[in-house]
Amino acid sequence: MSYIYLNDLTSDVAFEAHGKSLEELLVTAAKAMLNIMYDLSRVEPMTSVSISVNGEDAENLLHRWLSEILFLFEVENMLFCEFRNLKILQTSEGMLVDGELWGNIADPELIITHVKGVTYHKFSVHQEGEEWTTTVVVDI
Repeated sequence: MSYIYLNDLTSDVAFEAHGKSLEELLVTAAKAMLNIMYDLSRVEPMTSVSISVNGEDAENLLHRWLSEILFLFEVENMLFCEFRNLKILQTSEGMLVDGELWGNIADPELIITHVKGVTYHKFSVHQEGEEWTTTVVVDI
C-alpha cells in the first residue's frame, strides 16, 4: 500500500495510489487525499463515522468513496485517519463498500489546505494481476 504525489498544478494536486486489493486501494487513495489536507499522523482515532457508498464499477466506486469522505469531513467536522471493517459487495447495481472512518474532531490548526472536490481529469482505476492502481486529481 503506497501513494506518490504527481505534478502539482496551480489549483489541483494529482496522486497515484496502489493497493493489493480494491479495499486497500480505497484506503490508500483516501489517505493520500486526506494527507493533502492535514498531517494524518497528528490525528488520533477517537470516534467513528459509518460510511456506505455504491458505484457502478471500481472506478465509479472509488470516485464516490473519495467524494463521500470529503462530504463527511465537512458535515461531521472530523479529521479521519483510519479506515476499518471495509467490505465490498457485488450488488445488482454494481458495487457497494461499507465501513468505518475513524478520527477526531477537526482542529483548525492541523488543516494545511482544503480539497474542494475529486475531479474526473486523468481519473483512472485499473488492476494488473494482484495490484490495483488509481490516478486521482483533486481540486484545492
